Amino acid sequence: EEADADRPVVNLDDAVLTARDVALLRPPQWLNDACLHYAFARVAREIASESVLLVDPAVYAFLMLQCEDDEDIDEVRASLRPRDRTLIVLPVNDAAGGVSAHFRGSHWSVLAYWAGEELVEHYDSLPSSTHAAPAKRAARQLARLVGGVVPELRVRRAPAPAQTNGYDCGAHAIAAARALARLCTSTSNESTTASKLPDRAQREAAVRDGASPESAAELRRWLAEDALRCAEEYRRERAAAR
Repeated sequence: EEADADRPVVNLDDAVLTARDVALLRPPQWLNDACLHYAFARVAREIASESVLLVDPAVYAFLMLQCEDDEDIDEVRASLRPRDRTLIVLPVNDAAGGVSAHFRGSHWSVLAYWAGEELVEHYDSLPSSTHAAPAKRAARQLARLVGGVVPELRVRRAPAPAQTNGYDCGAHAIAAARALARLCTSTSNESTTASKLPDRAQREAAVRDGASPESAAELRRWLAEDALRCAEEYRRERAAAR
């Protein structure tokens, strides 16, 4: 039974969920890194735009724990092509040191970087300054990743709807990421420049509406149902391949 819980049951664009992960999508569970990766992959499919980069939590972990020299950063940069993006959204975990091998933190938030700007916006569903330090560490690594465009990225705490329980920080983070990604793709075109990016008021309105407690809860319900559907498709594909 324990082995079955850890068996992969979903694989969406390399975002793999085990049966245990799928169960976490139902409240009142805390969403882990695999759940966020799956959600980001689903949002990426929805918007279908190369202008937006939703960073895999595993890549975030690598940036925070293992990218110590420029060669490591260059490797990630070649893979993600951050300079080709209009919007980069980075998940932030409050675990000590950024993240741990198993993401033993207790809170998720997101950083949003818009091309050419000298700051990142931090969207956090908990009104607490204790989460500022992980965001600043992540911003330093993001500045290295963007490399050469801006030497340093200031962090601005952006207004975000507050969660109404102790477990939906991940759902709020995903909802904010989706709201910003949708905004980016709805306002961008091939000739997008920094002056034509969504302004601060547009961004805040998008997150206010798209990451409300009601929106986050609905998104979480949809993700749970979608994961079950994908799991059934994956089961059928594997059975047919035997």
